[in-house]
Amino acid sequence: MIEITELLPATSSGLRAPAREILAPPVCSILPAGTELLSCELLLTADGSDRLELSFSADEVRGGPQAALEACGAGVELTLGHPCGALFRGSIQANGLKWDSGGTALFLTADADHQHSGEFPDPQTYYQHSDSELAEAIASELGLRALVEPTEEVFERVVRRGDRLDFLRERARKIGFELALLPGELFFSSKLPRCAELSGLPAARGVLSRDESLLEFSFRELSGLGRGGDFEVRGDPGWRPLQELDIAGMGDPFDGRYRVARARHRWDELGYRTRVDYLETSVDLELWSEE
Repeated sequence: MIEITELLPATSSGLRAPAREILAPPVCSILPAGTELLSCELLLTADGSDRLELSFSADEVRGGPQAALEACGAGVELTLGHPCGALFRGSIQANGLKWDSGGTALFLTADADHQHSGEFPDPQTYYQHSDSELAEAIASELGLRALVEPTEEVFERVVRRGDRLDFLRERARKIGFELALLPGELFFSSKLPRCAELSGLPAARGVLSRDESLLEFSFRELSGLGRGGDFEVRGDPGWRPLQELDIAGMGDPFDGRYRVARARHRWDELGYRTRVDYLETSVDLELWSEE
């Protein structure tokens, strides 16, 4: 007996899932029963500065909007789930409410778990460390698994002042390395892994072409930093930082292979849309943006 398996069509990011799952709204773990999600914007970045902003109503919550805010709780860990997999895990940084002609809306913002743990700790001195050993030490301090390419030069004394990740990013730039973060993982290497080697990403590279899913596209080339730009597509949760993509069928100078440096997913009354920043030779969007 021959069994035939029919593959679901891939989205532009390479994700294979039923359309109803791809377009489904996300689910926030801490919203109490009776709330309705009005809008959600999720920023996912290769530098680890992930951020979530939610707006929701609480008309059906017993006790009204104030009770809904109290149920969320400041500083409480939350997860943002989706039929295509978990999208975010972090802690609430702010919440509140606002009134307008449309009624009362509540909001909350949250940052990725590791983001604030790296900020402005006391200076620290490392003795007899290479850059790769510094990366491993800081990853351990932040509770992240380190995937590090060994470096040979050992420094007798290195003083780290200020934000741990900013410090490590500068070390990476000096030696031509990439620093990137995914949930629970820190990468410090001269070459980033293929998307098939990264958990949470589609196994195949994304392919961007001029079709009905592409809503907006921009491109530029910077001397010494290569090519890059941004685009917007119909909502696709497969677009995440470090995902590889091929731009195909657009001709020179656009066609080529790139990496996702940042993905912004937004759900609101207009539907679900995804905006992606991509670079050719790096995922260091901060350095690119400074030029």
